[in-house]
Amino acid sequence: MQHLLTNYYETHTLKTWPEFYKGIVSGVKTFELRKNDRNFQVGDVVKLDEWDPKKKDYTGRWTERIITDILTGPAFGLQKDYVILSLASVVNNELVAYQANADEEWEFKVA
Repeated sequence: MQHLLTNYYETHTLKTWPEFYKGIVSGVKTFELRKNDRNFQVGDVVKLDEWDPKKKDYTGRWTERIITDILTGPAFGLQKDYVILSLASVVNNELVAYQANADEEWEFKVA
């Protein structure tokens, strides 16, 4: 599979319903609430495949975002084993938003 990002850790392919997919693609929604059953890490890619629950089939539309931060439950009302993933867009193989972490040896560029 061809990825938009070439410098990433792991790719997680996830179903997303149309109303949530539209929010991500439009840039209004910059997070995902998920069960942490995949060991999500900052720097991983989330590939969101749009899923139509009425047709019970994929629409063929998808997008990729990179995880820039993770809030892990239990915290702030978030249940244990759930996470909120902060996501950044990718344009021309670079992030739209800057992310740096002093504890890591990598940082992303501004597109």
